[in-house]
Amino acid sequence: MSGSLVEAGHRELLAVLVEHQVDFVLVGGVGLQLKGYSGATRDVDVTIAVDTANQTRLHAALQQLRAVAYLAGDRGTAYRTDLGQLEIMRRTDGVGDYTQWALHAARVDLGDGQQVLVGSASDLLAAKEAAGREKDLRRAAAHPGRAAGPWRPGPGRCARPGRRAGRRSVRRPARRRAARLTP
Repeated sequence: MSGSLVEAGHRELLAVLVEHQVDFVLVGGVGLQLKGYSGATRDVDVTIAVDTANQTRLHAALQQLRAVAYLAGDRGTAYRTDLGQLEIMRRTDGVGDYTQWALHAARVDLGDGQQVLVGSASDLLAAKEAAGREKDLRRAAAHPGRAAGPWRPGPGRCARPGRRAGRRSVRRPARRRAARLTP
């Protein structure tokens, strides 16, 4: 897929992260756009590697973007920047943290040689479904290759970190947490 599917401001924001060599995986609606899904999104969602060197590079990128945190929680922090909103997720329901996202992520060209790691379509849809928001459930259900019915964790995948796979107690708590983190 092409970076032309992504709004210019989002592309520029991602370019700043790439310029600063931040290790991240694109995990939200922009990632779905790069996988060929339609739909608008107001922010860029990423999960990042948590090592000290990467945190330092991220801090430099946030300074360049003149980022101001407006919402913080146990799952991540949301920022307003000169180029739009950026959510940095420590973990997501349905997939997990950076390490789990990176397992199935693929490099996608944004144009002008800029490449970013984007979560796999199945991981992106799993995270959307696990969040339980109505708009995300509609988007996931519209995917032509998606089986009917709710997402079920596959082998080795847990609905929530620390829980055994197949447990169904995720939706309500995930919906409350997503509501807290979504402006």
